[in-house]
Amino acid sequence: THQMATARFPVHRDLAGFDFAVSSVDRKLVTQLAGCEFTQAAHNAVLVGGPGTGKSHLATAIGVAGITEHGKRVRFYSTVDLVNLLEREKHDGKAGRIAQALLRMDLVILDELTYAVTFGWVPVHAVADGLRSRSPRTNVVLTGRDAHPALIELADTVTEMRKVKHAYDLGIPARRGLEY
Repeated sequence: THQMATARFPVHRDLAGFDFAVSSVDRKLVTQLAGCEFTQAAHNAVLVGGPGTGKSHLATAIGVAGITEHGKRVRFYSTVDLVNLLEREKHDGKAGRIAQALLRMDLVILDELTYAVTFGWVPVHAVADGLRSRSPRTNVVLTGRDAHPALIELADTVTEMRKVKHAYDLGIPARRGLEY
């Protein structure tokens, strides 16, 4: 559909494809998030955990459910892509266009954003200010590890995920759209 293309998910993921049996994630909470009730109250969620814990998979699954089951307008950004787009927008003298487009979304997923904050690529105050000043209809899901306390404070829901088993352990390299 048009909304699925607009969301720009790197790969299609849904809850049926997530193995809750090997994850410490709270299945009930994830199912509630996929029900998108949190979007009615303009809430934010943070999924934190190490590599291979399923953060990106679940964030994408929540977004897919938002579109296919609840008619939500969703946009997915990997942090690297978003930072590059913002830099290009600034360089081209068109700063603010991405932010304006995001105001029209019901749900924005910022995958691995906590890394950008941790490594200093994006100041935590800029992210916090963006979350505080977002449209009341725009909900945000952040993923990554070691979420800054300011981001946790601003989130309405925070879930921590823990790796039980991962392909990294077998020497299988990360794949774009899956691990980053």
